[in-house]
Amino acid sequence: MTRVAEPWYTSKKKDKWLQLDPNKQRCKRKAVIMMANRISFSRGRGKLSHNNRDKISANIDQERMKNNISLVNQPLDKAYQKVFGKALEMYNSKQKRNDRKIENYFTKLFGEENYDTVLKNSNKQQSFYEYVVGIGDKDTTGYSSNPEMAKLAEMCLKEYFYGVENKIQSFEERNPNFHVFNAIIHCDEATPHLHFDFIPFADGYKKGMTRQQGIAKALEQMDYGTGEDAIYKFTQSERMVFKKICESHGIDVAEEQKGRGYTIPTQQYGERKDNERIILEQQQEIAILEQQ
Repeated sequence: MTRVAEPWYTSKKKDKWLQLDPNKQRCKRKAVIMMANRISFSRGRGKLSHNNRDKISANIDQERMKNNISLVNQPLDKAYQKVFGKALEMYNSKQKRNDRKIENYFTKLFGEENYDTVLKNSNKQQSFYEYVVGIGDKDTTGYSSNPEMAKLAEMCLKEYFYGVENKIQSFEERNPNFHVFNAIIHCDEATPHLHFDFIPFADGYKKGMTRQQGIAKALEQMDYGTGEDAIYKFTQSERMVFKKICESHGIDVAEEQKGRGYTIPTQQYGERKDNERIILEQQQEIAILEQQ
């Protein structure tokens, strides 16, 4: 359980005080801090100009923007070239007709050169996928209310992405079919949280390029299975990694709530309203940006 230095009440008095005077704001705040912290691991909308602060919305603390931690920053078009360039070159070298050659794999899939936001095609492919990871809330890991815990949360997020030598693999080592091209820890909002964006790919195709983009096949090749629950297995596996890291630093992690968004695997593809504090903040920022 998260510890508070020199608590102003003893554990024996806490429940009694809450019953006698539940309106005491100080008491409420201390009680919240003592609560276990919930992990947020959710799908993001994917807007790179927001993540990289190329555009700034009103609720961002610009004084703290310099504290943001960039882990990976590779342009999306360069990332596609890195992941699929050799396979594309090999495919084109075997084509005798020029009209069968692929000039740009990205535009062949998605029809336009929009390298900022997620694009979708008729095959239900997305140009990239984003997840947002965090621990706690504005009371337990907030920069204003609990700066020490906020810094500890930053450390946990870095270890989640980079791994811990001889203990925990990095995200890409755990998920070798996901190429992460953008990852950043935001330290200029209410709480620290990690945005990471990746391109899923799979190898061994007999028709077309030998390496192609696609999350279903990528998950299968990483042994998450097939069908609707493959993404659920992936997210649950990654949640457990992050939970282990947080607990290793003495953070008390709340048990995952059972209910809407957790018990039905297909709902893992959507943004879960009961676990979307970070995503809600991101959506509000993007809505502001789109009006500018």
